Amino acid sequence: MKKVYKWYVLGAAAAVYLGYLFSGVMPPGTTLMALDQERMLDVFQHPFGNYFNENTGKMVMLALGIYVCWMLWDMARPKKYRLGREHGSAAWGDVEDLSRRLKSKREMSNRILSEHLRISLDTHMTQINNNMMVIGGSGAGKSTAILLPNIHNISTSMVITDPKGELLRTLGGYLQHEGVMVKVLDLINMKQSVQYNPFVYLRDQASVRRLISNIFENTKDKGASKGEQIWEDAAKMYLEALFLYVWLERPKPSQNIPEILRLMSLAKVDEECRTLGELDQIFSVLPQDHPARETYCRMMQAAGDTVRSVLFTANARMQAFYNEDLQHILQADQIDLASLGIGYLGDKKTKTVIFCVIPDSDKTYNFIVGMLYTQLFNELYYQADILYAGRLPIPVTIWMDEFANVALPDDFVTVNSTVRSREIYLSIILQNISQLKALFKDYWETILGNCDQMIYLGGNDPGTFEYISKLLDHETIDKRSESQSMGRSPGSSKSHDTLQRSLMTPGEVRKLSKKDSLILIRGEDPVIDRKYQTFRKKWFIALKQVPPYKAAKREEQKKLQILNQSSLNHFLRLQENGENVVIYEIPMEDLARFKGEKITKEFRNYGVAAAEDSETGSKTEERKRAGSVIEYMLKYDLDSAQQKEVQEGIRAGLSEQEILLYLKPFYTSEQMRERRLLIQEFLG
Repeated sequence: MKKVYKWYVLGAAAAVYLGYLFSGVMPPGTTLMALDQERMLDVFQHPFGNYFNENTGKMVMLALGIYVCWMLWDMARPKKYRLGREHGSAAWGDVEDLSRRLKSKREMSNRILSEHLRISLDTHMTQINNNMMVIGGSGAGKSTAILLPNIHNISTSMVITDPKGELLRTLGGYLQHEGVMVKVLDLINMKQSVQYNPFVYLRDQASVRRLISNIFENTKDKGASKGEQIWEDAAKMYLEALFLYVWLERPKPSQNIPEILRLMSLAKVDEECRTLGELDQIFSVLPQDHPARETYCRMMQAAGDTVRSVLFTANARMQAFYNEDLQHILQADQIDLASLGIGYLGDKKTKTVIFCVIPDSDKTYNFIVGMLYTQLFNELYYQADILYAGRLPIPVTIWMDEFANVALPDDFVTVNSTVRSREIYLSIILQNISQLKALFKDYWETILGNCDQMIYLGGNDPGTFEYISKLLDHETIDKRSESQSMGRSPGSSKSHDTLQRSLMTPGEVRKLSKKDSLILIRGEDPVIDRKYQTFRKKWFIALKQVPPYKAAKREEQKKLQILNQSSLNHFLRLQENGENVVIYEIPMEDLARFKGEKITKEFRNYGVAAAEDSETGSKTEERKRAGSVIEYMLKYDLDSAQQKEVQEGIRAGLSEQEILLYLKPFYTSEQMRERRLLIQEFLG
C-alpha cells in the first residue's frame, strides 16, 4: 500500500508542474477560445522555461484540484492490489522453519521425510492427514531414504509390502529385539511364512462376497472379453455357496481355502449336467432357507451346459490355490490382523509389523496380498468403529511399496478417503504418476488429493515432470528490457515489467539433484531438502550387531496366553458386541493344582483366561490327548456349557486325570455332566 501512496504523491507533483506549464500557455488576458497554438507548442517544446505570471497560481491550483478529485475517486473505487504477485505467488519454503512448526518433541512420534524435515503424526497438532505419496524411479531412494528410517522409528504398527524381503533382512531382527511382534507373509519362501486364513476375518455374508470378488478381480485375465462376464457372475455365485457352507457348517479347523478346494473336487457333472454328484447331497441336507443352499440352488437353475461352464470358470479362478505350500499358509491363521491396531490380545501397547514379502519378477501370488489388504481394512474398521469409538488404540501405517504391482481392494478410492479418522495411514509408493493413472483412470486425482504429504525423489517420466511443475504453480518475476537504436536519431530505452514463471519448469524438475527430494505438504510452501542419509546414521551402522530376524516355528506358537486387564477388557468388549467369546474364571489355588509353581507365578495379577470360538469338534479328535486340562481346553473348541462342566469338576476337587475321563470334545455338556457325577459318586 505504501507503494500506491508513493505514486499518488508523484502524481500530485506532476499535476502542479502541468498547471505551471498551462499558465505559460494562457498568460493574463487569454481565453480558451483565443489559445495560441504556436505558443502552446513552444511551451511544451521548452518545458523548463520561465513562464511565471499572474495566472500561474490559479492554474496550479486548478490542476491540483482536478488531480485531487481524480485521486479521491480512484481511492474510493473497489480494487485489490497484489504488487509483486500479479502473475502468481508461489515461493519456496524454509525446511527448518517448516520442521520446527510441524514436528513433535518426541522423535518416535514423527515421520521422517528428509534429512532435516520431520512431521508429527498427531493430526490435531499439524491439521494435515498422514496419508503420503512417494514418487521416485528405480534407485531414487524410496527404500533407503523413506522406508528404512521410518520403519526403524517404530512410531506405529505397520504393514509393509517388501519386494525380495530386503527390508525384513535389514530390520526384522532389530524390530524383534525392540519387542515388536514381527510376522512375515512370505510368498517367496512359503515354508517360512506365517499362516493367514481369510475365513477367520469373515463376519457376515457381505464379507464373504467381498472376499470372492477380490479373488476374481485379482486373478482375472486382463484380456478377457466382456462377453465372459455372465460366466464369472455365475461362478461367483457357485463359490459363494461353497464359502458360506464352509463358514457356517464346517468345524473351525476345516474353515479354510483347502476345504473349499476339497469340496470343488466333489463336483462331478453327469452327462446331462443335472446334478453335481456328492456336492448335491451335501447341500440337500441343509435347511431350505440356509444361505448356502439358497445360493447353490440359484446357480443350479441354469441350463446344463451353463453349469459345466460355471464349474470350469470357477476352477480356473481357483487354479492358483493348487499349491501345497500356499494351501498350508491358508490352512490356519497366525497373522492376527486385529493386533495391528489393538495390540497383542488387545493390550493397546504392543506394536505389530507385518512384512508381505513378494517376488519382484513374478506376480503369480501377489493376489494373496490383495486378499490380505481387503480383509485388513475391513478388520481395522471393525475394531475402530465397533469396539473403540472410531479410533484405533495403536495407529497403523501401511507402506504400500510396489503399489502398481499388488492387487488392491475394489473400494480402495473410498478407503483412501476414510482411513484418516481411524488412525490408519496410507503411504503409497510409486515410480511415476503414469502408474497411478493406469490403475485409476478416472480417480487418480482423487487418490492424490487425499494425500496431504507428497515426496518426489526424482525419476525420468515426462508426465511426472509436467505434473510436479503444475503443482508447484507460478511465481511473479521482474523483467527488465533494454533497447538501443542506431542511425540518424540514435537512442536507447529501458523498461521494467513483471512476468509469470513456473516455480520449476518440467525441465528443472527433471534435473532435480540426485541428492535432493522435493516435498509438498498441504497448506505449506514447497521445500527442497537433502534425502535422509540412512547409510551414515549411527543406528544403521549398529544394525550389523543385531542378530538377524528369526522366524518362529509354527509348532512353537503359544497355546497358553496370559491376559492383562486391557486384554480382558478387549475380550469383554468383543463379547458385548456378540462375538463368539467365552470368558471363565479359575481360582488361583485350583489352577496351581494343575500347573504348579510356574504357572501360578505367571497368573499372579491376572485371574482370568479367555477361550475363543466355542464349537464342538469332530469325533476324529477322540484319539488326541492334551497334556493338561488347561491345554486341552485351549486346544479344542468347547462351548460355554462344556467349559462350565470342567469348572464344576475343579470345584469338586477332581484330579486332572479324573477330569480328563469326561472331558471329551465330542461329548455334549449333558453327557459330560452325567459322567462327572458318576465319577464323583464313585469317589465318594
